[in-house]
Amino acid sequence: MKHSDLPVIELQQPEVFMSKIDKELVINEIAKVYKLFVRFYFKERDPDSLKKLFSENISNIGSASDELATGLADVMDIFYRDRDQCPDEINYKESNFSITAINSHSGLAICEYDLYTIIDKMPIAMPGYRISMIVGKSNGKWLINHLHFSKGEEELQEGESFPLKEIEKRNKILEQIVQDRTKDLSNLNEELKQANKNILEIKQRFESVFENVNDGIMVADWTNKSFYMLNNKMCDLLGYSKNELLNLWIDDILPKEYYKESIEKLQKQYAGKTIIAEELPFLTKNNEIKYFDVNSKTVTINDKQYFVSLLRDITEKRATMELHKEMEISRKASETKDLFLANISHEIRTPVTGIIGMTEVLKRSELNNEQYEYLEIIKESSNVLLDIINDLLDISKIEAGKLVLREEAFTLHELLWNIKTLFEGRACRKSLDLKLSYSTNIQDKIIADKTRIEQILMNLLTNAIKYTEEGSVEISVSALSNNIYNSEIKIEVKDTGIGISDEDKPKLFKKFEQLDQSYTRKTGGSGLGLYICKELTKLLGGKIDVESTPDVGSNFWFTFKVKKAYTEEAELQQADLNIDNVDLGFNVLIVDDKEVNIQVIKLMLESAGCNVDIATDGKEAIAAYKPDFHQIIFMDIMMPVMDGVTSMLKIKEKYKNAPPIVALTANAMEGDAQTYMSKGFSDYMPKPANRAGLVNMMLKWVK
Repeated sequence: MKHSDLPVIELQQPEVFMSKIDKELVINEIAKVYKLFVRFYFKERDPDSLKKLFSENISNIGSASDELATGLADVMDIFYRDRDQCPDEINYKESNFSITAINSHSGLAICEYDLYTIIDKMPIAMPGYRISMIVGKSNGKWLINHLHFSKGEEELQEGESFPLKEIEKRNKILEQIVQDRTKDLSNLNEELKQANKNILEIKQRFESVFENVNDGIMVADWTNKSFYMLNNKMCDLLGYSKNELLNLWIDDILPKEYYKESIEKLQKQYAGKTIIAEELPFLTKNNEIKYFDVNSKTVTINDKQYFVSLLRDITEKRATMELHKEMEISRKASETKDLFLANISHEIRTPVTGIIGMTEVLKRSELNNEQYEYLEIIKESSNVLLDIINDLLDISKIEAGKLVLREEAFTLHELLWNIKTLFEGRACRKSLDLKLSYSTNIQDKIIADKTRIEQILMNLLTNAIKYTEEGSVEISVSALSNNIYNSEIKIEVKDTGIGISDEDKPKLFKKFEQLDQSYTRKTGGSGLGLYICKELTKLLGGKIDVESTPDVGSNFWFTFKVKKAYTEEAELQQADLNIDNVDLGFNVLIVDDKEVNIQVIKLMLESAGCNVDIATDGKEAIAAYKPDFHQIIFMDIMMPVMDGVTSMLKIKEKYKNAPPIVALTANAMEGDAQTYMSKGFSDYMPKPANRAGLVNMMLKWVK
């Protein structure tokens, strides 16, 4: 505030007593003294400089019982004590500032303050301060003759310039909070160790079921005419080794005389037109015909379709008089297999909900190095387990039709930085330097299939870090073409890894091709990643290739075409994604019979600012629901006492203005979403649910 702008309070006195020029002079001089006082007291905390502003006969009145002083020495004792108790700068906000010209050689300055500072490492706010000072001219100098400090609502004890006892009390409270939090983290650390053991157990359980079931299991990619997975029983039934059978196709193991009829039956199952088992002949390695009851489902994994078939050998039974009876049994067994797949998916998804959810909650808290390492192990193990579930058992992802791109407006630079941040931990563990270079001629706000671009780049980064033992990995982004409406963008992933020979390069983008089997066994991989990347780049209107030198490194690159986004589109999309720090304040009822699910979902909702109530079965949910209070209900389906569907219907029957009720369930079979919504649920979410999904669901339904 300039001193010329300061408000002036004029005393009622004759004009001849003080001219307008005298008033202006007094105001200017007092303003100078006031500014120096504010600087030395609030900013610099310098009592020695303040002393030069005080007259020898200065008096001081403060809020504490011992802050009444007269004379320069006594007043300075108070200000030295003030500085010692709070050596840090005091931030302030002024209000109601005024200067009153009393006469030609004195005046009054008054101002109110809201203060903020740090005392004993504790932030403290001090609103409602008021400072009044009388400034006079003596022997040609303008000095402060009187100060009155009114320290707002603070109750100061003797010897205090600031509320030190209150600060000490707050510090003790904070120390107790830290101790409690440390104990909580220690307990959570033990839970994380146990969760990691659970993941390994679930993975082993799945592998045991897949490899030891008495029926053959065949996972086929009809689009690319290849087998994705085969269990040991399938290979034994046909007499092939696993590698031999993986390199064949259905055409190679169907008898020619039955080929047309067999293919038609398989295609009907593939299209979902037949739900019962079909009897089909297959050729063994020795050209013998075996008959199987075949029951199949189409599974969509990452928008790519696979054909999962369970085959029961009925060769011997077919030759008996009880063939018809055995076929009926086989058909019933096929229905049981469908239920078996659904139950496995449900039982695995339930603990995975707790594992992934708790990992997401923990990421939002402070972690030490050991806890962060455990978190990374859980995160990586959970991702592996989810890949297995999605590949074979997650029938909930079944969709008919071809892969369709889902275009959206987003910021390319943010996408790249997010992916770089995601992979920095992996690179750091191998002491690799992960870099990102970004050309300035790129349109940052674009419209394209963000998910597919992320999928390709993350696959290339995974391989680059996996096959690089020292040096660096760099993401480089540039624009190949740029016009007012469209652009073609090129992303390169350069590494200093093992490199690829010229003769091996043609194998890179083929199905199930892995160049160095010994290295692959060490690092893992299915041999499908680069093939999927190639197909995705085609859909994105681009291409993918590699430049590489053995023992020097590789440069994998891909291109894709995008449309430029209008500013408002990109900003809208950006706003939709910014949910990390939302504070919704919604009143939510969770209904689930699993304690782990309740704890994880409750923590995620509370982190979004929601008030959460709990019910552990459908009957309890009816009693727990509060009309005109709960704004949304997340309801599990399979629960004891009363299931979720019955509970939902009773709530809607009893309360005409019931809130949205969302089915949150590990039942993720084909058509489950439509089934539950047709029964009356407002919406459907499969487990495991994450925080972003829960927040978006609430934003969608709660007005």
